[in-house]
Amino acid sequence: LPEAFVFFGILHSIAAASLIGLCFLHAPVWLTVAVAVFVFYAPDYFSSPDFNVPWLYWLGLSTEVRPTIDYLPVLPWLSPALMGIGLGRLAQDRGLWRHLPILPRRAEILAWPGRHSLAIYLIHQPILVGSIWVVTQIIR
Repeated sequence: LPEAFVFFGILHSIAAASLIGLCFLHAPVWLTVAVAVFVFYAPDYFSSPDFNVPWLYWLGLSTEVRPTIDYLPVLPWLSPALMGIGLGRLAQDRGLWRHLPILPRRAEILAWPGRHSLAIYLIHQPILVGSIWVVTQIIR
């Protein structure tokens, strides 16, 4: 789809959120949560035609965006990552993790997808597209 290429998609967004999230790993929990709330509402209050240039589309503050097949701008989508960091830190600081009735092995199983999210994303794409192709061949 040459008229709708990916200029800032999910992989870009994951990378940006990961790098920005590093800055909040040791920040106060209240600050991390406050920035997450700010980032979530920023597009509602700060969007402007001044951001309607291709090199700023990734911010999520433009009022119009070129057609694309995968668009996940930093604002507001950085918010869930920051909220996760903040809530995870809050749970860790309060010792809530030790009260979970999950055996260590089960906890590792639950953590595995988060540690391998890029691999999961890249592997599921050809499986999904291949499955859709097979179904369309059967339906025809």
